[in-house]
Order: sequence, then structure tokens, then C-alpha cells
Amino acid sequence: MNHYPIVEHRELRTFFRRGARRQRRQPLTAGRFALLVYEIDGECVLGDPSLAERADAVSVVDVRRNVRVEVLHRGITAVFRCTVTDPVAVVRARRRTFAVWDLHRFLAQGMASVRGFAYHLGSGDWRVEATVPGMRVVLTHLHVPSGPISAAHDEDDDGYSEA
Repeated sequence: MNHYPIVEHRELRTFFRRGARRQRRQPLTAGRFALLVYEIDGECVLGDPSLAERADAVSVVDVRRNVRVEVLHRGITAVFRCTVTDPVAVVRARRRTFAVWDLHRFLAQGMASVRGFAYHLGSGDWRVEATVPGMRVVLTHLHVPSGPISAAHDEDDDGYSEA
């Protein structure tokens, strides 16, 4: 399963528990387009691996711009472009909302909750909004059984990546 925007999360064991040393010797690492966010005493901190000694948990957050997320719901395919704008807010929201830990399901439910979705598509008013903490989510393309519909998005954010 492809996880986005939190690529990986690990609860860190206290030093006296079995496996703690091994876990801290093999810390999570952030790749080229990711950042580490540590949870220390209930606070989320963007940081470097030196914070791992004091951390209760660590998350790797994907920070690529315009990640393509495709959602299929009742024969309608929606394509979203997603960008993490605040990695700390994303990690903070991880425990509060499934919008962060199951973005595909969240977006599909958002599509299902729009009343008269097909009617709005026909009238040209087909905007679907999704509020995800710490992220910008933009609907860029819809494909309905009768044909595709495209939406303009910021041209300055052309570089996108696959989720």
C-alpha cells in the first residue's frame, strides 16, 4: 500500500524496553523529498536525527509538490494534486483525522458527500473541496462515464510526482 503524505511512522520505545536499542540504532531516515517530524512530550518538531534520543515517535512526511492522487468512486475518477504545506500540522493531525492516514478514502468520501454530483458536473459547477490539515489539495481532472473534464491548476506548480 502506498502511504501518502506520511510515508512511515514509528512509535519509539523507552530505553528500558526490549528492542529499544536496536530500534534507535536503526532510525527512520528521510529521503530526498521527505522530512522527519519528531513527537517530543506531545509536541511535534521538525528536526534532525539528533532529536531521536528525546522523541516518543517519529514520522517521515513526503514533501514533494503536486503529488498526483487518483481516486475512483462509483465510476467517477478524480485526479487531485496534493502538496504538503506544513509537515508538522500533518503529523499533528495524524491522530485526529483519517484525512491524513487514509487520504484516498477521505477524498472518495468527499466526492460521495457532494449532493447532486452528476448534476453539478453537467452545469459546470463541479468543484469538490477537501480540507486536509497541513496540505493543499486541488481537484485537477474528473473522468465520468460520458467523458473527461479538466480543471485549471496553478501553472507555477507544474512539477508533479506520482503517489
